[in-house]
Amino acid sequence: MRNPHAARSTRPSRRPAVDGRLAPVLPLLLLAAACGPGGPGAAEPGLGADGRSDLAGTGGRFDGDLLPGRPGRPAPPRPAPELDPLTELPLATVAPCPSAPSLGPADAPLQVVVFTEFQCPFCRRHAGDLDRLAEHYADRLHLVFRHFPLRYHDLSQVAAEASLAAHAEGKFWEFHDRLMDPEAGDLTVERIRRTAAEVGLDLGRFETAIRNATFAAAVERDLADGRAAEVEGTPATYINRRQVTGMVGFERLVEICDRLLEAAP
Repeated sequence: MRNPHAARSTRPSRRPAVDGRLAPVLPLLLLAAACGPGGPGAAEPGLGADGRSDLAGTGGRFDGDLLPGRPGRPAPPRPAPELDPLTELPLATVAPCPSAPSLGPADAPLQVVVFTEFQCPFCRRHAGDLDRLAEHYADRLHLVFRHFPLRYHDLSQVAAEASLAAHAEGKFWEFHDRLMDPEAGDLTVERIRRTAAEVGLDLGRFETAIRNATFAAAVERDLADGRAAEVEGTPATYINRRQVTGMVGFERLVEICDRLLEAAP
């Protein structure tokens, strides 16, 4: 259920350099304390008691900094997507990644893929809805986790690679649940390192993987697959190819899943 996902890359990393440990990067990374669709320095969308108070303007997601567009400069318009007549949601195909972290039977009637990241507040709340969804449908649902770190969330790339280091040791979901906990405070370098220790990772192996960008290529593959599937922000969820944009809430996810199950032959 949790297969190792290992890859290597020598590409220039978007994350700050690590000179053997995560701790020295803390002063630089903490500059990303507030961000939004405008890039670094813009205010994050507010979250009220229901976690959705400012979703009208954001769609419940952080917009991705996708090439050739940049923050504040929209990318060229794309053709209108094909809509599913049953759910009226856009249809898209996500390239498979068998080694990605997943839960549930691979042949389940509900195939759910989420592109998300660890520093987006909407993603952290959406993770709780997906946990409930997996429990609700049990062996009728297969959930696949894909990474989509946003450029202006400076810790998101490090966290993505760290989670794949945990995945390589069979502890992705333990690591994921702690980092995604919306009550656990802001994402920091110290939290990432502490979480690695809490779930019982080999810290020497873990820090070496981060220093050497061992899993950077795997994250880049997820980003490329996400862009190909028209991901424009986080979270982006695909339920049997139906694209659900933003944090829509558990009830809406159940509504979509039930409709698909009822229509299945």
